[in-house]
Amino acid sequence: MGLKANIAKAGDFINPLLSKKSVEQEKFQKFQTHLEEYVLSIKSQHIAKQSEPNIVSNSLKPFFESFGYTAQSFSQKGQSGIDLVLMKEHKPSVIIEAKKHNEADMITKNNLHKKSLYEAVLYFMRERDSGNNAMFHIIITDFFSWFIFDAKEFDRLFWQNRQIKKIYQNYKNPSILGDKTNDFYSNIERELPNLKANLIDDLEIECANFNLQEPQKPKDLIAIYKLLSPDALLKEFNPNDANSLNREFYSELLYILGLEEIKQGSKKIIAKATVSQSGSFYENIANKLTQYGKSNDFETIIKLIIIWINRILFLKLLESQIVSWNKNKELKFLNQSKISDYDKLEMLFFEILAKRPMERKHREFDYIPYLNSSLFEIHENETKYLTISTLEDDAKINYYSKTIIKDEKRAKKSGQTSTLAYLFEFLDAYDFGSTSDEIANESKSLINASVLGLIFEKINGYKDGSFYTPSFITMYMARESLQKSIIEKFNTAFLIEASNFNELKKYCEQQSYKDDFTQKANRIIDSITICDPAVGSGHFLVSALNEIIYIKYQLGLFNLRGLKIELINDELLVKLEDEWFEYTKPKDFQSPNHTVQKMLFLEKQRIIENQLFGVDINPNSSQITKLRLWIELLKNSYYDEKYQLITLPNIDINIKTGNSLISRFDLKDEIKINNVKHEIKNYKERVRDYKENLGTKKEVFASIESLKNKFRLTLKAESKAIKERNIKLKEYVETYKHENLPDELILVAIKSNYNLKPTLFDEKFDAKKQAKLLEELTKLETQIDEIEKGKIYEDAFEWRFEFPEVLDEDGNFVGFDIVIGNPPYVQLDKLYQTRFSYLNGNQSAYIAFFEQGFKILREKGKLSFIVPTTFLSADNYLVFRDFLLMQKSINKIIKLPYDIFEAYVDTAIVFYNNTLSINNIVRLIDFKIKNNEEIDFDKNEEMISQSDFLKFYNHRVVFGDVRNLLEKYYTHTKKLSEIAEINRGTLPPKESNLTTFDNEKAMAWFDGQIYRYETKDSSKDIFVVPEKLGEYKNKELFEVPKIMIRQLISRQFRLQATYSEGGFVFKKNLYAIYNIKDKFSPFYILALLNSSLYSFISTKGNPAIQRDDFPALSLADVRNIVVPDLDTNEQQPFIDLANEILNLKKENPHADTSELETKIDVLVYGLYNLTEEEIKIIEGARSTA
Repeated sequence: MGLKANIAKAGDFINPLLSKKSVEQEKFQKFQTHLEEYVLSIKSQHIAKQSEPNIVSNSLKPFFESFGYTAQSFSQKGQSGIDLVLMKEHKPSVIIEAKKHNEADMITKNNLHKKSLYEAVLYFMRERDSGNNAMFHIIITDFFSWFIFDAKEFDRLFWQNRQIKKIYQNYKNPSILGDKTNDFYSNIERELPNLKANLIDDLEIECANFNLQEPQKPKDLIAIYKLLSPDALLKEFNPNDANSLNREFYSELLYILGLEEIKQGSKKIIAKATVSQSGSFYENIANKLTQYGKSNDFETIIKLIIIWINRILFLKLLESQIVSWNKNKELKFLNQSKISDYDKLEMLFFEILAKRPMERKHREFDYIPYLNSSLFEIHENETKYLTISTLEDDAKINYYSKTIIKDEKRAKKSGQTSTLAYLFEFLDAYDFGSTSDEIANESKSLINASVLGLIFEKINGYKDGSFYTPSFITMYMARESLQKSIIEKFNTAFLIEASNFNELKKYCEQQSYKDDFTQKANRIIDSITICDPAVGSGHFLVSALNEIIYIKYQLGLFNLRGLKIELINDELLVKLEDEWFEYTKPKDFQSPNHTVQKMLFLEKQRIIENQLFGVDINPNSSQITKLRLWIELLKNSYYDEKYQLITLPNIDINIKTGNSLISRFDLKDEIKINNVKHEIKNYKERVRDYKENLGTKKEVFASIESLKNKFRLTLKAESKAIKERNIKLKEYVETYKHENLPDELILVAIKSNYNLKPTLFDEKFDAKKQAKLLEELTKLETQIDEIEKGKIYEDAFEWRFEFPEVLDEDGNFVGFDIVIGNPPYVQLDKLYQTRFSYLNGNQSAYIAFFEQGFKILREKGKLSFIVPTTFLSADNYLVFRDFLLMQKSINKIIKLPYDIFEAYVDTAIVFYNNTLSINNIVRLIDFKIKNNEEIDFDKNEEMISQSDFLKFYNHRVVFGDVRNLLEKYYTHTKKLSEIAEINRGTLPPKESNLTTFDNEKAMAWFDGQIYRYETKDSSKDIFVVPEKLGEYKNKELFEVPKIMIRQLISRQFRLQATYSEGGFVFKKNLYAIYNIKDKFSPFYILALLNSSLYSFISTKGNPAIQRDDFPALSLADVRNIVVPDLDTNEQQPFIDLANEILNLKKENPHADTSELETKIDVLVYGLYNLTEEEIKIIEGARSTA
């Protein structure tokens, strides 16, 4: 047969998130009407024996137009026309091949080898050949039976197939006369049987199929409606939207709270609303604080807002789940009828959610579970300032001018309303995941857990700005790290050699019948520990949580019949017996529905309790992470056999607040206490008791803190500084007693029972020796005091014992399997310099996180970070780069688009192994996001030996073809700094620095700009005395002839340099190259600097300056530019061309010198022996910049 159809239902063919999305009742009813009209029209057209083109024109075209498509017949450059296409941006995006009903040329489910397919293939090939890469689907229909193919399948099977491509080329360029179109069809018909998946199996092409003559179930008709909509056919549905910030929601929420987002430098922060509303939460809180005589500053108010809005948003999700599980909208509780004022809201917080049902005084909310979370305990700021019940109930606020809330006439609501009522009404205008109806009265925007996580992050990060990591990145990083860790562990445990995840899946399939295998495999995955040391919103941990469950499913470790799981955008999409899984309050506790929900809950609980760990210096971030994990667990909460929602465990103990980079104790410090194994076992058991909610929460927590204090004290006693101090103190006291000792050291000596050593005769003590010993003691005591009380240790986090899950039975720190995250890119205080070996004066926080990440990893553990690309090539990161290249294994580096975050910065995803592998191969990927293309991080992957980077200049890690060009560039070794002086200008003059022309010390101030081969000065006559300027350099810098080069690189990534005779003072964003050695002509150097090759090398070869906002050269970059050492005769062609350009620009600044500049480029290419391919790379980079 060759090619056969892999048939899918409409609902299975479209994106799962689109499949789950509800449709608006009004729109769906219109579709049903149009569909009925279409079917009737098709039947009448066939009865009337209308021709195929007439049926297309009279029935099919209007049917598609009812969806809003631009539908038309389409002629391909004089060729036979396509029956119908759906256009997008003036190009065919969907090709439709139509045949009359019951015509022999129409494909069927069991036979694709029909003319209708060959025609569709030809139309597709023509479009691809014409450069149309924006085709989404191909439809073949007899007007009743529809086959819909993804254009990617046609591309894979036909356009990428050499034989079929050859048939198409022969059709385009026939060697003999004949009917070339029919020849194409005949040749395709002969070739298709050769399309084999392997020697035995036919190749399959996926497609959706439905027949409009057959009766359709309501859910199937809804799926057909979605499939035929632009969301599916034109792929306008963006699954990432489900995890993107909903701006309308965010802006109106801030308005209700009395806040707004503003830009501060490169970050967006939250501030008090410029136009205040007296009834907003902000103003209500401010008034009450004033009334109670307490500070009403912004910090105090925002902290209270954060506490309360976190709770309310979490409760909205809880409400949506309860409504969904019970199929009862009467169970909604965040509304005015049930929570009429702030007193009732506080009662909900502390009397309902914080107490078990049997302990509650108020019975009307018994269906709401006890949440057992610190979120619903009175916060210290509430105790110190206000609880929510103190707010003014009658406070009113105007509706937001862009409110989503509609009145009965479907117009935006206006006027005033109670603020609390407004908040509830506003939240109810969105879908928080409770809408399980396939058809909804109105379309509500989805606010799922991921979107809410983003809202939490932005509000809680109000003063630092937040840079949210997109879900497709966090998922990929979690998947890569987990799969590699699992493969290694399975290989070791089962003595296999799986090289990738697919091989591991095949092995697990072969072993799945063995119960002991499944148990052992689960234990291996359950043992993996994952830590994010700068946890932020907890996004990476949420991705890891879902990825672990999905990996277990992929490996066949869930023995549940009919279970299917997909992981899309951080959401586990579950099907049971081919139906979307929705948990409902069970009638049968043995039902598959209940079993799946309970299984997912217990899996998530175990993962969160034992495998996920996070630390952040910002307590708000820690709180968000706890919230995110609680929300993930809440999704799968279930009813016990008493019909009570299961009490959620204490999962917050694994998320801690502290400075990940600072610890008092080293990871290798020994815990020297009696019966250490018993104490460690006790510690682990008490932590487990806390998680499992055994015993009184406060008592268990106090017990844990007591054990940690015991560890802290013994580690302190064993610290190197204290041991050394005690030795010297004992020596001092034995000789000099307590003479001149400070009180704190006398106290230590008495406690340690150090006494004067008896002597037989009166000894004369050496005063110098005593003074020296006392000085050493004082220094050690100062060091110890600094560790105890120093500013840098204020938020110190003790990795040594905070997480018992990564301690062995002797209390030794064994480390995490995976360290993952997006560490901060801020500059650190200089105090950190002595604590990290590879900061090397850079003070970049992410470098310290790298170093700390490797420390807290197990040997062979996996580190995956998103970091700026600067460290890959910047010269001042050489020491750190060498550490990575010589001591760790780079698995993969993926360069991300500069605009992946709200703040434009060049970043990369990096994957490392915490060990060095000999002959390690590094995978480099320059990742691009293209419209309507599936995200594929591994596309266009290149591989290189890690040791090869040590051969490049300054061991730069550079991608692709740039690397080969760099090798040629660095065949010359003479740096500019070796043949000339290079300095920057000075600070601009203040009013007091200005002088007049007649001052004998005066020089002109250059207030213009430098361009390629020209200088543009301002029309202002400004004179200064250089010696009086803030950053005065030697006057020679301003007086002598020089090459001037601009710090900022042009938008086209071009260096900009010119020549000047000097005689003026210039600003510090210009560099001067002067006092050039006689052997080198400044005009030769100028020609090199302005050449295309030098611009390419200086930008593409240096990721440190590849920012798309303000790319800039550093002074070091200029000094390190390499110049070929040519003799005078060899330099002359460059000199002549540069002078000719300078003279033309002097006569006419607008002169076109491109031809002369091209000649210089040709000379430079020849100088470096570049190939045609290498020249194309350079020219291509310039044309696309």
